[in-house]
Amino acid sequence: MDKPDRFQHNDWVQSQLDANMSIAHEIARVVSVHRDRYAVFNGSEEAFAELSGNFLYSANSATDLPTTGDWVYADFYDENTHAIIHSMLPRKTLLKRKSAGKQVDFQLIAANIDVAFIVQSADYNFNLRRLERYLVMVNESEIAPVILLSKCDLISQAEIRELEGKIKGDIPLRVES
Repeated sequence: MDKPDRFQHNDWVQSQLDANMSIAHEIARVVSVHRDRYAVFNGSEEAFAELSGNFLYSANSATDLPTTGDWVYADFYDENTHAIIHSMLPRKTLLKRKSAGKQVDFQLIAANIDVAFIVQSADYNFNLRRLERYLVMVNESEIAPVILLSKCDLISQAEIRELEGKIKGDIPLRVES
């Protein structure tokens, strides 16, 4: 028996669906991750979820586990208050960063993002190197970046033009010691 599809998936998500998994499980989206627990949304209900044992033990690294934004196959229980995640749909994009420490591992930030808004203060807290790091992360994930500068009312128009030039690479950086 087919389960009703509660989401209006875009064409990309529809193309990733596995017919057998779609019949056996509901499609849900991970909306948050809390250590080894997840919050998933099935189109009408949000529920706490955990990974099935088979899914958990077949993961080779942290990148094989769900993160915010992932589409998953899940079964819902107890009037949709609890769910078990059985598998994940392939990802379109994955935003991640290297984990702290000497071990080479990644911390997952989010998946299936089309546009990333990078917000940075234009006043004394502006840091071009930080902005460059964020842009590298976003570009490596093939996500379209949008740079937003806040607090532009706290600096002059000349300073705004200088910041814009630095961001675009038109003005060389001054290194002050």
